[in-house]
Amino acid sequence: MKRPQGVTLSLVECVRVIKILWVILFVSLFVNCLPPISNPFEKEKEYSVLEQLVGPCLAGLGKTDESYYEVEDKNDGTLEVVKHNKTTYCFGLWGTVHRSYGQYFIKKCIQGQVYRSEQNDCKGTGSASDYYGAQKYQWCPTNDTSCNSDLKNSPANATCLNDLTASKGWKPGVGDDTYVQYVLTYQSDEIPTRDSDYYWWSDSGLVDDTEMYAERMQLGTPNEKFLKNTYNYVICRDGYLQ
Repeated sequence: MKRPQGVTLSLVECVRVIKILWVILFVSLFVNCLPPISNPFEKEKEYSVLEQLVGPCLAGLGKTDESYYEVEDKNDGTLEVVKHNKTTYCFGLWGTVHRSYGQYFIKKCIQGQVYRSEQNDCKGTGSASDYYGAQKYQWCPTNDTSCNSDLKNSPANATCLNDLTASKGWKPGVGDDTYVQYVLTYQSDEIPTRDSDYYWWSDSGLVDDTEMYAERMQLGTPNEKFLKNTYNYVICRDGYLQ
């Protein structure tokens, strides 16, 4: 029955309305505290001026994100670069979630070296004087576009495509700074890291019909252009840099 105008709510009805409002408030808080379904590699939330004024608890309910990268030695001739995320919800009242995401695999040894499984190193052939058999390859012997359409014609690509290590889909390509720092820390006696030592990029590093990018195994160094018939080192990677 429709309530006549001017009639106030009873005490029971007031209590009922208050309960409904509490339920709506609780559901709203609970939904906001749930971990969001989003790209795991997106940047940490940046709060607006209003959110900073009212406090992150009201705007984002105390959500904080921490992340770091590390290289994991798989002990099978490969390394995996992994991103670790730590997300805290509602100032820790709703707990902390830890997630790990594999970014890419990269061979522990560069092409020409021989992996020793028992020692888990790259010293299976040669000596320190030749970086244990490390070899250099041309990107394209004919220094033209003949290796673009069929990567098997490229010696640098072919050595990775034919590599069966850990049954990965290998292609030429140096890793990011996380990987380079690992090499400089743990493999500097095995992997060439001198100023004159360059490594071919993947096929995305094409400059033009006759040139290709290569880079050094160093932190913060620029890429350089080389003629495709230049001999450079090759390291094989499976996966793309994020």
